[in-house]
Amino acid sequence: VVKVLVGKDREEYIIHKQVLTRSSPFFQSAMKRQWAERRKEPNTVELLDDNSAAFTLYSQWLYTGSIPTAEESLREVPYRDLVHAYLLGDKLMDFQFQNSVVTSMIAVEAEYGMYPSSQDIHDIYDCTPESSPARQLFVDFYARAVSNNEDWNANLEGCPQQFLVKVIQVRLDLGHA
Repeated sequence: VVKVLVGKDREEYIIHKQVLTRSSPFFQSAMKRQWAERRKEPNTVELLDDNSAAFTLYSQWLYTGSIPTAEESLREVPYRDLVHAYLLGDKLMDFQFQNSVVTSMIAVEAEYGMYPSSQDIHDIYDCTPESSPARQLFVDFYARAVSNNEDWNANLEGCPQQFLVKVIQVRLDLGHA
């Protein structure tokens, strides 16, 4: 097994090595002998800059292959945790996990009409490349749903300019002003 310490509080997760390395090139490399031997505890990996709520979702996903669905309490998973989970997946190079997170984001929008906040959008834009599926997803969410009312205007305030331009472009492509 591997001990993974996450966040400033060093929350401890114990995960089977085969499970941890199955879809993450990051963990595959971290557990190679030449890297493991350099650590004080070879079977311990520290992710001290990462979010423990996001890693909890990741560890659940590793064993179940899914993030809670809309029918199974996804409403109780804060959107921020999904954003942090997506970014964790990016760091771990676990694209299967990222795809599951995107699927969960779509389920949250479809089931509950919940959208990413301007802070969520900033986090994705600050930490992912332009080609990121999460960026496109957030643009699509807002391009479809945005309207000219105060609630939406408040949602859009503080969003990255690059995001706002993409939303306008998609709305124009869809024939909306």
